[in-house]
Amino acid sequence: ATLTGGLRGSITDFRAKIQSARDTDRNILQQLEQADNPILLLESETLVGKTPFLEKPMVSVGTGDADSVAAELKGCLVQLENCSAEKAALEDKLNEMKFKDNILPQLMSSSDSEEKIFKEQLLKYKPLQDSVEKNVKLQEELIGKLSKKHAEFVSLFNVGEWKAACSAFAAQVQNAYDVYKQMQENFEKGISFYTTLQDTIGQLKQQCGDFCYTRKMQRDDFLRQLALYQQQQAPPPQQQQQQMPQYPQQAGYPPVQQQQPQAHYPPPPQHHHQPPQGVQY
Repeated sequence: ATLTGGLRGSITDFRAKIQSARDTDRNILQQLEQADNPILLLESETLVGKTPFLEKPMVSVGTGDADSVAAELKGCLVQLENCSAEKAALEDKLNEMKFKDNILPQLMSSSDSEEKIFKEQLLKYKPLQDSVEKNVKLQEELIGKLSKKHAEFVSLFNVGEWKAACSAFAAQVQNAYDVYKQMQENFEKGISFYTTLQDTIGQLKQQCGDFCYTRKMQRDDFLRQLALYQQQQAPPPQQQQQQMPQYPQQAGYPPVQQQQPQAHYPPPPQHHHQPPQGVQY
């Protein structure tokens, strides 16, 4: 168990990753097969079809007609835009006159007082000043008219309900987008996992092969050590023959003949057997 602990851990992790990938694939497939899948809202036709639009009411509630109120509001916006363009033109004309106006020579050559000279020179700007005052007055009138028409438009077209519907629809679209991004991230992780799966299997297979090869080498080494130990423990050939036991002859069996005369062997040594050097018990 100690030797195989690391390998068992690698196999367990691999099985856990395979099971996790299987569960994720199953969940994604079930989510895609759902009829009310949120990401279906992101399709162009569905998105356009379910987007709330500002529509005129079927029955007018206020005093004015919806079409006329919308037309008047649009007319106010056009007039206010023209007024703004006129104001920009007046500002350009004022800057041009100011750039061309140079009263320094007159101040140096005239004997009149500076106050009188300045008053005379300011008279040149009187038409432009009147135009600016007229433009500001018109702008104030248009802003007041625009505010009134806008209030009528908001009341007739139920702009508040339309804004609430837009907010709810925006929340649905955001939720669908979040689900889409989550599924996209899962797809990317799945592609990465299955792309490297073959390499992972090869690495695990290599670990198993290395483990088996190492255990085989250890087994062969143990067998060699055991054989060497047995060789070291075995007595010499002469000692084996001298220590061979003499069995009594049984009736009906001939005596065992010795291949060599007994007289040629020295008597067995009278000492205790000691293990050979280098062998540890």
